[in-house]
Amino acid sequence: MQQNITRRVRANGATTTYSGIPTVHYRFKEDALDNGEKNEDNKCFCSNGHCLRSGLIDVTHCYYGFPIALSYPHFYLADPSLREEIEGSNPDPNLHETYFHINPETGTPTNLSVKMQINIALGDVSSMLHCERFSNMVIPMLWTDITMPQLSKPIVIKLFLLLRVLPIVETVALYLFLIGGMAFVLLSICAVIFISTTKMPMQSAVKKPSSSTTTCSSAIVPTKSKHLKNEYHDSEKSLEGNKEMDMYYCSLLAPSNEREEA
Repeated sequence: MQQNITRRVRANGATTTYSGIPTVHYRFKEDALDNGEKNEDNKCFCSNGHCLRSGLIDVTHCYYGFPIALSYPHFYLADPSLREEIEGSNPDPNLHETYFHINPETGTPTNLSVKMQINIALGDVSSMLHCERFSNMVIPMLWTDITMPQLSKPIVIKLFLLLRVLPIVETVALYLFLIGGMAFVLLSICAVIFISTTKMPMQSAVKKPSSSTTTCSSAIVPTKSKHLKNEYHDSEKSLEGNKEMDMYYCSLLAPSNEREEA
């Protein structure tokens, strides 16, 4: 667009929505195609110091020297004298205005219509036969409308999910994680307190039976010593019985030994 009209064009924006998607509706300012009549800063766009009437852009040097000038269709927002010279000029803002609907978050154009008219800006042609009446006239040749009336449904659904649903889901998930984290911290603190409180009575319960164990051990020790004494007496008796048996066998063997010697 900028390459075709050879200048930067300022636009006014207003927030609106398109299929539930937030957009900014841009329109060119009224002096966007001015040549210095309304805005003196635009005089620099004049060719060789010669300025066309308001509403026309001289692009002669951009199109191989052909006397071409651009304007809105039907000379919309142009000098009224241009429409008086051409019959059938009926400018209508609803039909001939250029506008853009752009989503500011993604830069996606949702709806646009760029309308431009190509004209031949004639100079003094009075020296040419049968062309005298066309001198210093701007004759329209054709006008174009580069338009995108709407986005496809899959793109609209994706943009709606991205711009409308996803922020809500993100916010809900953030609060859920926050609440879950706080609940986890509180449960951890309660668990630590509960464990510490239940440990104290258990330790005291373990320490108290120590006296009873000592009494039990003291009660058990004498019984063990009694058993040991009884076992000792039994062993002594068995030793005495063994000695008596040895003496008996020796008395039996002694006569036989004496007989063998005799």
